[in-house]
Amino acid sequence: PILGFSYSGANSQSLTVNWSGITAPYTVYYRLAATSCGSTLNSSAAKLEIGQQVTPGTFGPDDWASIGSSYTLSLPYTGGAGTINWELRKYSGSGCSGSYTTVATGSVTPPSAIQYTFSNIGCNDDGYYKFVVSDNCASNVASSCTHLHALAPEPSTQAYGISGGRTRTTISLIWTSGDGMERLVAATQGSTTYTGTIPADGTDYSSVTANSYWPSAGAFGTNTRLVYRGTGSGVFITGLQPSTWYTFRIFEYNWDNSCSTTSLNYNTTTNSSNPKAIKTTARDFEEGSSLLAGEFEMTLVKPNPVESDLEFSLSTAIEARYTIQIVSVDGRVLFTTDQVYPIGVHLVNISLDPKVFSGGVYYLRVLGVNESIQQMFVYLP
Repeated sequence: PILGFSYSGANSQSLTVNWSGITAPYTVYYRLAATSCGSTLNSSAAKLEIGQQVTPGTFGPDDWASIGSSYTLSLPYTGGAGTINWELRKYSGSGCSGSYTTVATGSVTPPSAIQYTFSNIGCNDDGYYKFVVSDNCASNVASSCTHLHALAPEPSTQAYGISGGRTRTTISLIWTSGDGMERLVAATQGSTTYTGTIPADGTDYSSVTANSYWPSAGAFGTNTRLVYRGTGSGVFITGLQPSTWYTFRIFEYNWDNSCSTTSLNYNTTTNSSNPKAIKTTARDFEEGSSLLAGEFEMTLVKPNPVESDLEFSLSTAIEARYTIQIVSVDGRVLFTTDQVYPIGVHLVNISLDPKVFSGGVYYLRVLGVNESIQQMFVYLP
């Protein structure tokens, strides 16, 4: 027996059957028996499918696809009475309202997937999308909205090897760059942990001022400022507080030149030296006269600009092997020498060959005892 079953019109040519309390989907098998003049006539058996109208599931608010690749946008759903017809719409504004264009249409039979595949993602595919579906029980039921981000490929190698020479108010930061087109360098003040912003793919941070002078650097999350944006492998940061921890984190990123502000793709992974915490010194010496690492110190190059010979003093607290390099602003090592220096103060003189060094800006870098410091100088032969 079927609960809530009733009928009317038994003595007429039209029979009305009513069922209540049925929850779709539901299947009913039935047969009609008609009695007339003492005889009963039975119809053949039939099946009645009571369908559940299609209900779109929920998209994530964001989808990410790599430019030049294929990507499938899939809509979860429940129900579906008969054939489900679908339409994929792309909206012209920021969100799924207002004017739109129809990207594609199609139809499926439950439980087949409702989906559309972009065969070759391009900049123009970045935008807001939703599906609209209809079946035998419902028309034009809209899904939630999703933002499809068309992104450049993510850099595969993150920056590493962060280190820096320090004074009371400055840090000369250097690193080995990854394979991104550019990189962001952010620093958290007063902590050995990075607590700043983690860049979100597809987000343009050009409105945040990157500045190596700490008071002028733009805010980039909790107690954090953006100190560098560019293609280089070092930055000299000034305006810091004495005896204070600064934790640096570098993010490599790429973009597509055809949609540079929307296709930004950041590498947010970490490694053993990224992030890196460095503490400014409390030592009171002549401000700006030298750069200090944990176990060694070098004086500033004087005179600067350099005309022929580069000269500075290297002060070592322990005997160890130290490497001295001259590096171009794009990270190429143009000169290197290394030797064991005993404890003490050592005058270092390097003759710059004009056949190797053209006039311009360079970094003098000293590495030793698992630390490194560098300073910038100008060569004017």
